[in-house]
Order: sequence, then structure tokens, then C-alpha cells
Amino acid sequence: MEQEGARRIAAAFLLPRVVAPADEKEKGYPRTLHHCLEHRRPVDRWLVSQYIGATGTKAPERPETIFGVRIDSVETSRVQVVRNAAELHDSLECLDAKRNPSFETAFLELCHDLRPSKVSGHLFLLHPETLQSIDMDGLARAAQDAHVSVHALCRTADCGFRELSLRTGGFYLSGDDLPDLLAAVYRGLSNRYQAQVTMDGDAARVQIAVRSADSFGESPILEMPG
Repeated sequence: MEQEGARRIAAAFLLPRVVAPADEKEKGYPRTLHHCLEHRRPVDRWLVSQYIGATGTKAPERPETIFGVRIDSVETSRVQVVRNAAELHDSLECLDAKRNPSFETAFLELCHDLRPSKVSGHLFLLHPETLQSIDMDGLARAAQDAHVSVHALCRTADCGFRELSLRTGGFYLSGDDLPDLLAAVYRGLSNRYQAQVTMDGDAARVQIAVRSADSFGESPILEMPG
């Protein structure tokens, strides 16, 4: 098994805007992204966006579309480009709350911005499971049309976001240790492995697992030709 060279990736991070954090977990979003930033290479492209809105409220009518899904019109981009720690800090602390869109609008904007990328595009959702009335089919179609993999990192299990991740070729994880989860996924996406398997006997199905000191991954189950 050989490890490929480091891959360039385009990563977008979508998280809720928390004006007055209620607990330490909500205060941890900046720490989470700064921890992940340690694994960003200069060739990687980073985008950050925050959404705002009451849980369970539907987004207003949207007069324009992206990928056939209606969204609010945007005069200026609400997506922030991040290249270093200072820009990450500004993107999280200095955004005008009045410009923050709904979750669905921010999701579609990020897919739109990732679409032109010629490298691997990934959209990370941080704790999206509290949202309700989300058009999962529309979001999945938008991500698929933009060739973007969606990775949902939730505190608690959520079948909807799990399905969204699976449909777009992304990862779904749940747990409290958000900084380590996000960093582990990002590191894994930055590298690939090539394996040549020599079979001693007949096998109908094969799965390859890779383990390291701090992470673990599995390939899909492959059907072997008869």
C-alpha cells in the first residue's frame, strides 16, 4: 500500500452564528476551526460562512435560483475567503449579523462558490442537527451538481444529515469532541492511499481498512469479478 502525495482541496465551513454563546460548546466554534487551520496547506482554498435564524422557521420566499433551487438574492458575497489565522478570526468575529443568511441559502452559496474549483470540493456542516424543515433533497441535488462532498459533524445522531452526507460522498460523524473530529476528517481528505491486493483464494467481496495512530478509515465493499 502506498500513500499518494498531498492533495489540494477546496473546503467550505458552514456554522451557526452565535451572538451570545449559551455554553462552552457554542464558544468552541472558533477553537475548532483554528485547530483545523493547523492542517491547512498553502495550496488549499478555504471558505467560511455563518447562518442565522430561529430553529424550526422556514426561510422566506426566494426570488432567484442556484442549481434550480430558489435562494435569496445577494448583492455582495457573504462567503469569506480564509488564508490565515487573522482572516479566520475576522470571518468569525466581524461579520455583520444582518448579512447572515438562512442555513439553506448559505449552503447553496457555498456550493456555488465551490463549483468552479478544479480540486476536491468539500463542505463541512458544524452541528446542523438542531435545524428543522430543511429541504434535504434540494440540498443534495445542489451539492451533487456542484461536485461537492458534504460532511456533517453533529453532537447527536441525525438521520437526515447522515443521508445527505452519504448521498454526496461525504462523511457523517457524531460526538462532542468537534475540534478533533473535524481535524481528523480534514487530514484524511488531504491524503489518499493506493493498494494492490493479491488474493490467495477466491473472494466475492473485499474491503480495505487503513489504521493509523489517531485515525481509521475503510474503503467501500468491493464486489470482485467472478
